[in-house]
Amino acid sequence: FFFKQKTAYEIYQCDWSSDVCSSDLATVHGLVAANGGHIVVDSAPGRGSRFTVLFPVAGTRASASRPDPGAATVLVVDDDEPIRRIVRRVLTNAGYRVLDADGGERALALVESDPGIDLLITDVVMPAIGGVELAARMRGLLPALPVVFISGYTFERLGADTLGPADHFLSKPFTPRALVEQVQRVLRERAAVNSAS
Repeated sequence: FFFKQKTAYEIYQCDWSSDVCSSDLATVHGLVAANGGHIVVDSAPGRGSRFTVLFPVAGTRASASRPDPGAATVLVVDDDEPIRRIVRRVLTNAGYRVLDADGGERALALVESDPGIDLLITDVVMPAIGGVELAARMRGLLPALPVVFISGYTFERLGADTLGPADHFLSKPFTPRALVEQVQRVLRERAAVNSAS
């Protein structure tokens, strides 16, 4: 990547007053790190910024621990296609059945046609139907559905009233291991609740 007349600071700079954040490079960093890579930045005022992306040789990266998910089905909802793709790949490689949707409307249609969803992973901020509204509507169909919210915003930035006490949060970018461990933890909690009732 090469950005003329921009420093690395300016590219990452956020305008919190308008809720606009140049987080594309943060997303790229998360995806590169999730695949065992690194980004080297060379930046200077008036000269621009050069980003060199380095990946390991195929087959050299240690994979996340493989769970025993049984027949668990995970629905991933995010309007960002690269995020959906990597989450789907990580969870599929971990042995889960994964469905994905690019927004709330599609996710609701999937649940109506396939009510065997064990876990919802959804972005918080999406057009039309946001993640919090989506979770509420899906729980109207599946009352005990556990939810993991994912977002580039921090939990504090979203506000304590955004998520309920039974909800879970994973901040973007996250590693494959963090994702798989979060899914394992949530599904274990669900199984414990189900066996106790």
